[in-house]
Amino acid sequence: MRVVGLTGGIGSGKSTVAEYFTAHQIPIIDADLIAHQLSDLVEVKEAIVSVFGTNSLGADGNLNRRWLREEIHQHELLRHELEQIFHTRIIAQCKSQIQANAGAAYTILMVPLLLEKPEFKALCSNIIAIESAEELRINRVMQRSGLARESVVAIINNQYSDAQRRQEADFLIYNDRTLGTLSKQVDHIDQQLRLLHPVRN
Repeated sequence: MRVVGLTGGIGSGKSTVAEYFTAHQIPIIDADLIAHQLSDLVEVKEAIVSVFGTNSLGADGNLNRRWLREEIHQHELLRHELEQIFHTRIIAQCKSQIQANAGAAYTILMVPLLLEKPEFKALCSNIIAIESAEELRINRVMQRSGLARESVVAIINNQYSDAQRRQEADFLIYNDRTLGTLSKQVDHIDQQLRLLHPVRN
């Protein structure tokens, strides 16, 4: 299977980069989207409430994601507890989608903590890391999520640094310029990946 990991810190622009790969007819497997879908399952909600209490649910009975995000980035043990609830289920879904995309030139597996989690990294033959200036990332996340600056910084500090991701990446994308520049970088990497992983008829 030709699987290319796509990772980067919060606010680095993973979703935007994924859209450019989609324009090249490349399937995207989004681990965050899978986690979001899994969070609607009754069994998952019950497991989360057993750890975090009823504050983890909103008035509508759905997960209070903003509250959970604040909790797990302030309490490392709770973060690990939440990861244990989701981790195995997300991996299984990723593997299933990889199999479904077996005929593609390659498949992008987009995971924020790709390099921090060996099970995700092991699925990938190549890795793309996205870098962006930290201040720019902080502002992006604050604008889109309404989180306080200190909360965004706490999330960044709980992830690998750009330098750590750079050491393990096969390809780097710099997302602190124009969208046109970003698109050209994706075009170039797509060409290289197609040479590395030619489709056999």
